Amino acid sequence: LPEYRESSVYKSEALKLYRTILKQYPKFNKNDKVYYAMASAHLEAGEKKKAARRFRDLTKYFPKSDFAADAYLQLGEYFFNSGQANLSKAIGAYKRAARSKKPRIYSFALYKLAWCDYNLNEYEKALAKFKEVVAYSLKQNAQSARGSEMSTQKKIQLIEEALSDMIRTYSHLDSVDDAFDYYVQIKQKKDAYSF
Repeated sequence: LPEYRESSVYKSEALKLYRTILKQYPKFNKNDKVYYAMASAHLEAGEKKKAARRFRDLTKYFPKSDFAADAYLQLGEYFFNSGQANLSKAIGAYKRAARSKKPRIYSFALYKLAWCDYNLNEYEKALAKFKEVVAYSLKQNAQSARGSEMSTQKKIQLIEEALSDMIRTYSHLDSVDDAFDYYVQIKQKKDAYSF
């Protein structure tokens, strides 16, 4: 497809420009944005390892950047998807992302931390985190009228995914009655909010 080739050329040119900026202007006070844009371009090009390096550079050189939490979230995703051997690195990255307390980042990082616990067969911890994701998202919905950062659609999707994933977790804990009680309680809470 010609459009794809054209897009690839633009991405390649953008990456060259980012490298030039970083090389010629290493003290430029907006280089955190350059690292983030560069990492994103690598991601779009399917170059996950290169993207992870740039996200890591961003967190290393600009730990207080507004982009750092997003970068940690992306690093968490990279390590999580790299297999069980990198799960501890994923956990570290997700925890760093969650520290930002930015609603959309915090809730997703917490959701992924629940999955890390699940993959480590720590089902009680996973269940607690999935429940926290649901509670947090419901709370964010209640605050949405006051300008919450998370969109209602994303909150609903995250709640539904966490509730669905809890079924697996409850099955490992052999807690059918607890699951039923929890889902009834959550349904009542969801009905109380206007999604």
